[in-house]
Amino acid sequence: MTAMCKYLHRVSSLWLSAWPICALVLFSALTAIHALPGGYVRAIAAVPTVLLVPGSLAVGAVFGGRSRPQGILFIGYAIVLSVLLSIFASLALYAAHVPITALSTYFVMLGLSAVLAVVAQARLFTERPAVVPQAVGRSEPLDRETPNLGDDPDRAARIRRFAPIAAIVTGVSLLAGSVYFYDHLPRPSDAGYTQLAWASTREASSITVGPEGDRLYFEIVHRQPRQAWFRLNAVWQGSSAQALAKPLTLSIGPDKTLQGDLFVPAPPGQCTYRLVITLTEIDQVDPLTKQQPTWSINANVRESGKSRSACAQ
Repeated sequence: MTAMCKYLHRVSSLWLSAWPICALVLFSALTAIHALPGGYVRAIAAVPTVLLVPGSLAVGAVFGGRSRPQGILFIGYAIVLSVLLSIFASLALYAAHVPITALSTYFVMLGLSAVLAVVAQARLFTERPAVVPQAVGRSEPLDRETPNLGDDPDRAARIRRFAPIAAIVTGVSLLAGSVYFYDHLPRPSDAGYTQLAWASTREASSITVGPEGDRLYFEIVHRQPRQAWFRLNAVWQGSSAQALAKPLTLSIGPDKTLQGDLFVPAPPGQCTYRLVITLTEIDQVDPLTKQQPTWSINANVRESGKSRSACAQ
């Protein structure tokens, strides 16, 4: 029991003497959160850390000694300052024209937390009481009645009285500054989009072609600020898939619309066949799926004069 008490005392002493660094290590450990199951388990592990650690480091860096908030007040300050730091991180990413994602915001918050942890740890080192050697080799603090400029009760009371007001003013100033910069900074260009669609609505349902075939019209809309390369494929999908035309590789410039048409012969056999046109961007990879972006359109095609019910879909 005595050994356990000594161990707990040693752990608590280590925490009190180096809690900013320990909190920073805890915050940096969030990079391993993807190893946890998704949903509530991951949220329960991440949310308290995100809401408390950056703000608590800010409290430790700003306040020192007896002026530092304690208990519920400390937690309240930590949550408010964590939210303000996340707003500041998002504003910094926006000003740098960097996409605001959970990962990019986390790394900015990690950098801010590292700076605050260094300042808070330095405060702890300067606040530790000095020691003097004794005749028997023991060390004791200097005379406890020695006045300390940081222990002035009147000064501490004034700081506690005006600290909430200063926090509110700082928060409102940061929010007002965020709104101002959001309205005045140049906006990043839109990401744009690419679209493959039929040029008419009749291809949305089953269509008929004569024995001589027919032409179907489509369009590719490329509303992006860069040139891109695509591969176009057209196949039958019935009892067995077969190519309807040779694959076509084409380049489409920024903000362009390409009109196209496809000659469709009479479907082979007695069945309705599904025609599928696929557009694949060959010079890009989707960061989420790790695959090339793909668009497709389709239509059911059957030969005129054939009974629709007699054809397998």
